[in-house]
Amino acid sequence: MKESQQSYQRYSRYFRVLRTLLVNGIMKVSSVELARHLNITPSTVRADLNRFSGVGQQGYGYNVKDLYEEIGKILGLDKRRKAVLLG
Repeated sequence: MKESQQSYQRYSRYFRVLRTLLVNGIMKVSSVELARHLNITPSTVRADLNRFSGVGQQGYGYNVKDLYEEIGKILGLDKRRKAVLLG
């Protein structure tokens, strides 16, 4: 399934919000709560995250850790890369 360009562009914002939730010990989050953090509608959140089967459940919310890991994979953050910093 191919995501829309707009959905893909929001994934980095989701990633940052989910990281903050994890740091604060929050393990479940609703589409309403994510929407509030991202200033978008809950239906947009549900549409964006529809591709991640198993991390969200109606009436229960999304598993923050699983969603964070899945979005990290899409963004390529699950791979180590070598880098040189010059300064």
